[in-house]
Amino acid sequence: FWRSAAGRTYRSLVDTAHSFTRSQVERRMREQQAPACSDDGTQQRREDFLDALQKARSDAPSIREMSAEARRNMESDLETLVFAGHDTSATALSWTLYYLSVNPTAQERCFQEAMSSSQNATEPTSSAESSSGSDGDVADNVASGGDGRTRFDAATASHKQSGSYLAACAKEAMRLSSVVPFIHRRLGEDTELAGHVIPAGTRVMVSLWGLHHNETVWASADEFRPERFLAGDPVGRELIHAPHTVRDAFVPFSAGSRSCLGQRMAMEQVVGLLGLLVRQYRFSYDESVAGPAPRPCPTIVMHSSNGMNLLVEKR
Repeated sequence: FWRSAAGRTYRSLVDTAHSFTRSQVERRMREQQAPACSDDGTQQRREDFLDALQKARSDAPSIREMSAEARRNMESDLETLVFAGHDTSATALSWTLYYLSVNPTAQERCFQEAMSSSQNATEPTSSAESSSGSDGDVADNVASGGDGRTRFDAATASHKQSGSYLAACAKEAMRLSSVVPFIHRRLGEDTELAGHVIPAGTRVMVSLWGLHHNETVWASADEFRPERFLAGDPVGRELIHAPHTVRDAFVPFSAGSRSCLGQRMAMEQVVGLLGLLVRQYRFSYDESVAGPAPRPCPTIVMHSSNGMNLLVEKR
């Protein structure tokens, strides 16, 4: 395989990915050697995700002092975030927009929530309100500027609130069209499943798509019903069969110690951008104009094999 054209292309692409992450780590190493300081001697650069990875992987004060294994693991985590995170978030957003385009009532509710969230977030707050907690901090952050970042923060403010309908729609889209349709694991110990013992070292595949469409877990499993993800909603409680709960049955980012390390960022990206888009545009779908409905294609990521053709109208 490695001598074939496909093998050479694959190796070249992998080398490109590795070289990008290595360059980011090397850049940070140079910054750590000569940190930028203010007049009072305090470091100006704010901590970012790379700093968090360094602390998670090693107690060493700098990347240069980390062990070779810890550094390789940190680079692997960074590649997961950069290359896996953006494709999955974009795919989740695309499917969410499709489901809203064929469910105009849900889309209108998202629009109303996004507008309300934006107005609340940009209203001036008193000093007492702004110092009282995280909600005030979000409002101050949004009200302090007038650029795209401000508008994104206004949209994500809705996600930060409990009971967000925007977030519920995104989660329901990720349930119906599982962005990562299946995951692989290698068993670390003998595992009994349904009366059968699977020996340690066996590679198993978990179908997230199958779990998310399991009718013994989800009522109306093939219907778009965002109420499933609204805490305390009486309709939503009827849409998942006891004793199952959303927490154990909905795992788009996997679960446990090997769950996606960027899931919180991914949800903020998807819900924030969704809020921005539905505020400014109305999405619809008409097969006579846009062509056949999207056909799910379960590869590493659940893309549509025939694209995602929607009608977009400026509000």
